[in-house]
Amino acid sequence: MRIVLILLMVIAEVSCSSQTKVNDSTFSKMFWLASGKITRNDTTFQTLATSPFYVVITVTDLKINYTKEICVEYPYIEGAIEKDSGNTFIDIKNRIFKFKSDEALNNVGFWQYDTVKYKSCIAGITKEQLQREWNEDLFEFRDKYSGECQIYYAYFLFKNGVLSTRGSLAGGFSIVDDKELMKIEKRILRQ
Repeated sequence: MRIVLILLMVIAEVSCSSQTKVNDSTFSKMFWLASGKITRNDTTFQTLATSPFYVVITVTDLKINYTKEICVEYPYIEGAIEKDSGNTFIDIKNRIFKFKSDEALNNVGFWQYDTVKYKSCIAGITKEQLQREWNEDLFEFRDKYSGECQIYYAYFLFKNGVLSTRGSLAGGFSIVDDKELMKIEKRILRQ
């Protein structure tokens, strides 16, 4: 009976997790592209974008030593670092940020990010489905997937190796396809 129960738990976990395996170098490259930063001759330049990228990071509240993985628009990370007044621990390579101030934690939405809501939002969704719907009709896609679950779709896509944005001034949800990523990378490297 115990073996059957454990087997059922494993099957349930595998079926709920429709994530593809993405390696650390892919996550690092996605994070770098989202940052829009390039370093030349020991000087870092920031490219500007009207559509901030979503990234997944690990954040720790140093006051209570509580850690969780969240999704946030990249510019909010820089804002949190600024608000934390030098108390921040940063490991860019592994996308790990540790903050002491409530202001910094609030800036990245640390307490708003809800794992239960995430599971509810992405139930039954696959990366392929999201990409197919985006490619078929981007306006219908934005209507369907923008809103309160948007950050959770972005989390799901990032963990599956796909960047997404809060689309420019209108705020609709957008997926960044491979062609667009290549353009962004070329633009950053040209600067």
